[in-house]
Amino acid sequence: MCMALIKLDFYTAFRSNPVVLCLLPLFVISFSVSIIRYIQNGSKKLLKWQNICLWISIVCLVSFGIMRNIPA
Repeated sequence: MCMALIKLDFYTAFRSNPVVLCLLPLFVISFSVSIIRYIQNGSKKLLKWQNICLWISIVCLVSFGIMRNIPA
């Protein structure tokens, strides 16, 4: 998936791992906000919306992992 993203081949990246590709912008935004907050005031604590997004992401990834491995 990473190699496909480096080549800007979004179709192949999506076919490799659709959930991670869909959650990638959320991860980038959340990580960027955390880095900016740490630089500005030294706070390592996540905001409430970041915690909610993190738990939703975990649930999505675990659910996808389970459903992907169920035989058709």
